[in-house]
Amino acid sequence: MATCNHCLQEIEEGDEFCRHCGREVAGSSTEEFKKCPYCAEQIKKDAVFCRYCRQELPAETEPEVKIEQGKTRLSMDELMELFEASSKSYKAIPPKITEEVMASSMAISEFMQGVLVEYIRYKLLSDQQLQAYVNQMNGYIMCWNLICVLIGAEHSHGSISDRDTSKLVKKVNEPFFDYIAEYIEILEEKKIFAHQKAGRLKTQLNTVVNDASLRLLDFGISNYLEIEKLPTQSPSSTFLLALKQIDTSA
Repeated sequence: MATCNHCLQEIEEGDEFCRHCGREVAGSSTEEFKKCPYCAEQIKKDAVFCRYCRQELPAETEPEVKIEQGKTRLSMDELMELFEASSKSYKAIPPKITEEVMASSMAISEFMQGVLVEYIRYKLLSDQQLQAYVNQMNGYIMCWNLICVLIGAEHSHGSISDRDTSKLVKKVNEPFFDYIAEYIEILEEKKIFAHQKAGRLKTQLNTVVNDASLRLLDFGISNYLEIEKLPTQSPSSTFLLALKQIDTSA
């Protein structure tokens, strides 16, 4: 006996048409077929486009997640890996979301500008180096902001519990805070900032980062329906797989 690749009913070996649904039989084993993620029709497993709805099909390879398991604190590189994973899990972010991300970036950008003024005043960086740092910083801010929004969206989708949501936001805040705090620590090492001033600035930075992340998280929770996931054959999106690598127990 064989199996119809459309209705999955048993048919005779060699039948060209299914006696149950009447459709042409493309093969003798369901192992050779998969469901189209768009129209749910049975198609060949190695198909690149669906023969029914003509949509291009997503790759089925299990995504590689490069976040080291068991670490209690993420690095900035791992935070960027998390952002890269998000780009493989969602369609283009709507302008409304992007505008909110930009608005939440303002407080952090203004804080960072205040720190970089000292680098300019004491000529610690050339104009070219300063521009490179500013560009890198702006890129990191945007990526971190979007991650916070997407964690909120996944929470509303029911993919992340309340407990894990708050812990994950804390985990992604840490490398971002460390990245900016390093600029303050360099000024402290060079005796440009007194120890007390550096401590106050770090406290202020912690407040700015936490406030912005909570605002973005709430925005993602409230607007999750506008953030469309890409269809995937995997039970978890690439972004969720990456989040699950993060140790939230510490």
